[in-house]
Amino acid sequence: ERHPELTYQKVIQELESQKNEKGLKHYEKIFGKNENYLGLGLTILRKHAKKIKMNPILAKELMTSKYFEAKMLSMMIDDPNEYDKKRIELLVKELPKNYSSSPLSYYIMVLTEFIISKSPDVKQVIEKFAKSKNSTNRFVAYSTLASLGKIKEVNDDYFFPFLSAIESSILNEDNNVKDVMNNSM
Repeated sequence: ERHPELTYQKVIQELESQKNEKGLKHYEKIFGKNENYLGLGLTILRKHAKKIKMNPILAKELMTSKYFEAKMLSMMIDDPNEYDKKRIELLVKELPKNYSSSPLSYYIMVLTEFIISKSPDVKQVIEKFAKSKNSTNRFVAYSTLASLGKIKEVNDDYFFPFLSAIESSILNEDNNVKDVMNNSM
């Protein structure tokens, strides 16, 4: 149920009031000056998500915000059951190629932890993306695999085929994919 005090405007005002200059300077080094960042870290966004709880209506509104952090919060409060394989593929397709930079890797971490790993189609998404020629897709696959192991009761047998895939390909991967492959196991 949507609480009247949790309006789009109220949440945006709260996020804006917590604007972090140190975080903004960090983002500036990576992307240059950009009005679409507030410099907020995941800890602050998780506190907001905990307060808001699941709210798919507000999530959809926040996804339209110009702020990167509002989009991340959107995924934290959205209903993962609404994300089927096709919708996840569209989200991942929109990721910029520079996914390894700090803000974007946070975005992917949120996407995998709060949405993909809780989606009913999680295993199909991981299996498809792990075999992709696109390194961003492989990064998402192994990030999701790591999240899946933390939040769901999954039989260890599910993870075994990925061990041989990692063993045969890890040396040829870019460093970011190597890191998530290591973290997933």
